[in-house]
Amino acid sequence: MNYNIFFLITDSVKVTSFGGLFLVLTPFHYPLAYLIYRSSKRKLSIETLSFGAFLPDIEIPVLFLIGVYPARRVLHSIIGSLFLAPLVSVLLYKIYLIFLYGNWRDSKFKFNIKWLLGIELGSISHVFLDALHHSYNPLLWPLTDASFDYFVLFGNWYIATYILQTLFFILTMYMFLREFPIQNKNPIAAVRSLLSTPHF
Repeated sequence: MNYNIFFLITDSVKVTSFGGLFLVLTPFHYPLAYLIYRSSKRKLSIETLSFGAFLPDIEIPVLFLIGVYPARRVLHSIIGSLFLAPLVSVLLYKIYLIFLYGNWRDSKFKFNIKWLLGIELGSISHVFLDALHHSYNPLLWPLTDASFDYFVLFGNWYIATYILQTLFFILTMYMFLREFPIQNKNPIAAVRSLLSTPHF
């Protein structure tokens, strides 16, 4: 199989699903955000960590539509993740809160150091998880556009993709199914709870 064709199809699926707004593989970054949340003994906000973990993929439809390929560049780099992700978050975070609570004022969030740390840890976790299995990893942008592939598992992104996507799909579904009955089997409520106040 031609790997470049497979990668193009994968990126296209990410961009076109759910009217171009929903990135199919993006939710699978949640378990890593949750791990950081638990490692902090719940001192960091899962709300902020999960937003940071999802954020880098927001550039995919934008870059795709303007003809930049591969459609992973600025926010999928170390520098972009640490310095630009917080700026993008300031612009988009209240929209995320409206999804979670219906009204951003219902959240207790504040733009402070804890918020910034949650965004950056979530975002950088996304970047390094992607670096384990993507064919193009612009970790050193803007210093270079070259792909930094030293972290790709087994030296083969194709195999690594199947393994990690399967693993994180299982973890994500396990967490969802734990929360689902607690929320009276309401899928939207279960997702909102996972992203704001998980019960485990």
